[in-house]
Amino acid sequence: MMGLTDTVYNASWFITTFVQMTLIAILITLVTGGSVFEYSNKVYVFIYFEVFGLAIMSMCFLFATFFSRSKTASLLGPMIFFASFFPYYAVNDSQYDTGSKTATCLLAPSCFALGANVFADFEGGLVGVQVDNADQMTSNFSYNACIGVMFFDAVWYGALAWYLDKVLPSEFGTQLPWYFPFLPSFWCDCFFKQGHRYEQLEDADQHLDGKHAQYFEPVAAELKQQVKDEKCVSIRGLRKDFQNPAGGDDRVAVHGLDLDLYQGQVTVLLGHNGAGKTTTISMLCGMIPPTKGDAIMPDGYTIGQDMHKVRSHLGVCPQHDILFPDLSPMQHLQIFASFKGMNPRDIATEAKKMIVEVGLREKANVKSSSLSGGQKRKLSLGIALIGGSKVVILDGE
Repeated sequence: MMGLTDTVYNASWFITTFVQMTLIAILITLVTGGSVFEYSNKVYVFIYFEVFGLAIMSMCFLFATFFSRSKTASLLGPMIFFASFFPYYAVNDSQYDTGSKTATCLLAPSCFALGANVFADFEGGLVGVQVDNADQMTSNFSYNACIGVMFFDAVWYGALAWYLDKVLPSEFGTQLPWYFPFLPSFWCDCFFKQGHRYEQLEDADQHLDGKHAQYFEPVAAELKQQVKDEKCVSIRGLRKDFQNPAGGDDRVAVHGLDLDLYQGQVTVLLGHNGAGKTTTISMLCGMIPPTKGDAIMPDGYTIGQDMHKVRSHLGVCPQHDILFPDLSPMQHLQIFASFKGMNPRDIATEAKKMIVEVGLREKANVKSSSLSGGQKRKLSLGIALIGGSKVVILDGE
C-alpha cells in the first residue's frame, strides 16, 4: 500500500528462490554425477534439475493464491505437491503412448518422475543421456519432451498464478474483475481518460435530506471547483459489511459514506471505537475491498479499479509501526522513495531532507529497532510523506 508494485514484490521472491534452486541443482549434479548419472552429460543433468526447480517455484506461486494463512498453506501445500506425483504411476508402463504421458506431465512432479525413467533407461544401457539421444524415445518418452513440458509447466503455472492473484478474493487487498486482461487501461495509461470519472460524480450534498442537512456546513464554491479540477479525493456511497461469525445479518462497519477531502486541508475522522474510522482508511488504502461504493483519487484513479496506480501517489502511516528492524531511518526512506518511483538521482537528497523535517538527524544511521516509540512514529510519518505523496493518510490510536 506504499507504492510497491506486485511485479517488484513477486520478482524479488522469484530471484531469491531461483538463486537458491540453481545452487541446489549444481550441488545435486556434482554429488550424483559420478554415481546415479555416471554416463549422462552433466549439463543435461543440471538442466533437468534446474527446469524442475523452475516449475516448482511457479507451482508454489500458484498455491499461494489459494491461501491467506501461512499455517494452512504449509500444511496443505506439501500434500497437494505429493498428490500431483501419483498420476505418474498410472502412465508409467510402456504401453501408454506419448500423448498420455505428455498430458500427465502438466503436473510437474509427475513429469519429473517420467524424466527419471528416461535417465534410468539410458544409464542402464551404459550410454546415459547425451546430445545425440536426447530426443530419442524410450518407453514412449524422451529427455527433450520432459524438459520442454516442465518448462511449459513453469510458464502456465506462473501465468495462472498471476491471473488468480488479481481476481480471487482474499483477506487483504482489492480484486480486479475476471475480464481485466481485456481492459486496455490495465496495460497502458494512454487508454485512460482522466477526468471522466469526476464528471460522473454527484454532488455529495444531494444525498442529504432536509432532516440532516442542518448538521452539515455548506461547501464553498472554490472547494467544489476542486472536484471538477481533479484535485481532491471524492468518496461516494462507501460501504463495508463484515460477515457475522455467529450467523444472522452482516455487520455494517461503514454505511454509505459520502465525503470530499480537499487539497490543502487536513480532514479528521472522529468517532468512538468501532465507528468505522480504521475500516474507512483500510478501504482507501486498498487493504480491504469495499462492499459498495468507490473513491476517486486525484488524477481520476479509483480504489476499485486502479489501486495499483493510486498507491504510487499515496502515503500511509498506519496505527502500528511497520519497520525493518535492521535498517536505519535513512535506508527506510530511500527504499520507500524508490517504491514510489522517484528518480534514483533524487532519492538520497530527498531522504536527507525528510530526515531533517521529521527530526531524526541524530538517528539517521542507527537501526530502527533501537529507536524509541516516538522516534518510530516520526519515521513512519516520514515514510508516508516521502516521494511527493498527493494523498497522505495518518491512522492513529
